Amino acid sequence: MKIIQTHEQADFDALASLLAAGTLNPESIAVRPKRMNRNVTAFLSEFNTDFPFKSWDDLPDEKIASILLVDTQTIHNTSRMAAETVVSVIDHH
Repeated sequence: MKIIQTHEQADFDALASLLAAGTLNPESIAVRPKRMNRNVTAFLSEFNTDFPFKSWDDLPDEKIASILLVDTQTIHNTSRMAAETVVSVIDHH
């Protein structure tokens, strides 16, 4: 499984990065962070069905082959990673 992840307490910048990376990498799953900025949470509560984001609970129970990190350099959930998991970082700053 290939996933795209951003930072916790995600703001709109992180959400936009997640959406863009998911659009450019359709074979990967854009994973919504567990914790988001209050404004982002309110926005997604109204428009969640308009976006292709998955929650960690929605992911299949399989090892992660690759992670693309956007707007962060920190991996938050490593339980499904293996030694051979490929990690890539795209930081637009």
